[in-house]
Amino acid sequence: MAGKPDESVPWADKRTRRILQRLEKALGKINQATYDSLFEGTASQKDSTSDLATSLKRLLDGEYLSIKDDMRRLLSDPVFTIETVPLKEDYRTKVLGWLQLLASQGLGTLSFPKMYGEKNEMGTYGAVFEMLAFQDLSLTVKFGVQFGL
Repeated sequence: MAGKPDESVPWADKRTRRILQRLEKALGKINQATYDSLFEGTASQKDSTSDLATSLKRLLDGEYLSIKDDMRRLLSDPVFTIETVPLKEDYRTKVLGWLQLLASQGLGTLSFPKMYGEKNEMGTYGAVFEMLAFQDLSLTVKFGVQFGL
């Protein structure tokens, strides 16, 4: 039956799926609308899984936890809502607008050398670049070309 989980898969039982859903939410899924469309009815649920998720996020994000959280907040702004844009030119314009917003936040200065008056923070730049990939790969490529080459 289409859409029915395969119960032979270890993560397919309801309890495990519920725990994985809570873990994903607690880790800071960037696009909440996508999350809600996949996992209806779980938005307000919280238990000890969130403590585990918080610890796991802290471990994985390491010294870049703060900038990654800043990026999660920034990319959750409605202006970054993912939508289908039928015309390639319109989509490119949308991505360019996103890039300009990122540049206005000073994120484009992270990879450039201090001798040119910029920040030269390659680790932070890499963390920002990584977070952009969760949002939109076209934005990630455009950001990399404009500010990383």
